[in-house]
This record gives sequence, structure tokens and C-alpha cells, in this order.
Amino acid sequence: MPGRTIPPSQNWRAFLDNHVGDLASIDCLTVPTVRFRVLFVPIVLAHDRRKIVRFNVTEHPTAEWTAQQMVETIGDGKSPRYLIRDRDGVYGLAFRELTRCWT
Repeated sequence: MPGRTIPPSQNWRAFLDNHVGDLASIDCLTVPTVRFRVLFVPIVLAHDRRKIVRFNVTEHPTAEWTAQQMVETIGDGKSPRYLIRDRDGVYGLAFRELTRCWT
């Protein structure tokens, strides 16, 4: 069996270590209230600082509202190169259009 001619690509852990300064993640969680209302809380994390950068609360999230949260998060002009998120429906067309220009 011939030897490997190309070096192996980096694994997920190596990618995270190499690009930690360019990573942010967003997730939207739900919080039930005492009066049986459901509140939605998007949380934006910066991986280089390991801190919550922004969170907000709404009862009726939309893609435009979620995109506006990201605009307010990166108000200083430095947007993350990589954004980790899931495939939730709250990240609609407006959100995808906003984050597409980052990479």
C-alpha cells in the first residue's frame, strides 16, 4: 500500500484553535414564563473572549429582528469571519443576506 502523499487536513479542534479570534456563535433559546408565555432569547458569544456579547428578549422573533440584533452586536465595525449557528427558522433571508457579506 503506497504511503500518503498529501498531509491530512486539520481537524475541527485545530480549526477552532487557529481561528478563535474570528469566531462568533449565535443561538436562540426559549424561556417559558409563569403566565405560560414563551420568550425567545438570542445569545451571541465571542469565542476569543469567551463571553456573552449580546442577548435580547422578544415574544415574536423574525428574521429581520434577528438580523438587527447582529447589526447592533457588531456596531464597532469588526464583524466575525465565521459565525456558528444552527438551522433554526428565525435565521431567515434577512439574516442570511446580512451574514453572507462577512466572509
